[in-house]
Amino acid sequence: MKNKILLKSLAGLCALAAVACGGGPGPQGSVAVYLDESQPIEKRVEDALSRMTLEEKVAILHAQSKFSSAGVPRLGIPEVWCTDGPHGIRPEVLWDEWDQAGWTNDSCTAFPALTCLAATWNPEMSALYGKSIGEEARYREKDILLGPGVNIYRTPLNGRNFEYMGEDPYLSSRMVVPYIEEVQKNGVAACVKHFALNNQEAHRHGIDVEVDDRALNEIYLPAFKAAVQEGGAWAVMGAYNKYKGEHCCHNRYLLNDILKRDWAFDGVVVSDWGGTHDTKQAAENGLDMEFGSWTDGLSWGASNAYDNYYLAAPYLDMLRKGEASTATLDDKARRLSDEASQIAGSIGMLASASMGEGTRGLYEPIHGSAPDIAGKNLANPLATILSAAMMLRYSLNEPVAADAIEKAVESVLNDGCRTADIFTDGCKRLGTVEMGDAVVSALA
Repeated sequence: MKNKILLKSLAGLCALAAVACGGGPGPQGSVAVYLDESQPIEKRVEDALSRMTLEEKVAILHAQSKFSSAGVPRLGIPEVWCTDGPHGIRPEVLWDEWDQAGWTNDSCTAFPALTCLAATWNPEMSALYGKSIGEEARYREKDILLGPGVNIYRTPLNGRNFEYMGEDPYLSSRMVVPYIEEVQKNGVAACVKHFALNNQEAHRHGIDVEVDDRALNEIYLPAFKAAVQEGGAWAVMGAYNKYKGEHCCHNRYLLNDILKRDWAFDGVVVSDWGGTHDTKQAAENGLDMEFGSWTDGLSWGASNAYDNYYLAAPYLDMLRKGEASTATLDDKARRLSDEASQIAGSIGMLASASMGEGTRGLYEPIHGSAPDIAGKNLANPLATILSAAMMLRYSLNEPVAADAIEKAVESVLNDGCRTADIFTDGCKRLGTVEMGDAVVSALA
């Protein structure tokens, strides 16, 4: 039942956002290409890309919270929600803080560490592990699982060896593929990390790793290559360290030359949290999504600094001045749109299997007028979150009427969590699922 609710309503969520923000079909009798399910997904993505503004393209490339990035509501492109990690789905944290959110419905399974999984020498066990953690990630409404980790054990003193798949490149390569395949069958992107040469914790942000080409290709890269070319990983996370003088999160040789050119990786490159250091390099050297800047990935950073990220306002300024390539920007946005389509496509296949015909696609709108709450369209941030949460939690088989949504959301708004207060002390501990439950109660 939980999958049926989730899979049906997730498609509806994208649709609700599209209608609410004016991204629906054109003149009567015509359907925009990106909404036309008879068209190839590549063509639909290109059409959606052509409709995005410069500002919208940049906005989807960087974080909007500790673990999420923005979508494009008017086109039905959803937010992206990430979660740690390779061994379990992290309890929720506050929007702009590392403190736990204090939810009561975010319990998680503590899976055995990946070093234990690798020690089984059993690919079937790895597949079961990936299937199980992928199901839990989907249940928790996550889009990207920040794992698995496949860095090689170069020294026993590395504090993160426990979350990697061993010291043998062949073993790691065989164990990582089924893990990724089974995670992604749940409509959750596996984000393989940390690419590359992240083999020690000491001085991890600044050390410039020296390794010859043979050792690089025979020891440190095979598991990543298998993850991409055999496992079909949808995402890869850059590493904190440097290689050839450039940080790995925007390293031209690793990302553009090896990963995207030689291995033909068509997914998304995600920075490690706080692993980005330069706008020009981030723009040109293969990074697609930036998370966690102005923190070291563990401690406090600037509050709500997301518009100041390297791939945010500084990148937008470069683009407006003609100092950065719009073709490169389009490639980043295209990769993110492709990933959203892959996630939605996997969810759609799961939904069809559990629900039969009638599942909505990524961009398909719910017909009818958009609810208006106190003079504000559903593009209003809190109203969108409340409605999205309600759609993800509501168990009826039929779409909820627009006027019912309006009344239910308005009643919750009037109960003390108004838009202006959404992330202040009065509201920030009320997560989206709790908001959704409140709306469902109001609908009852």
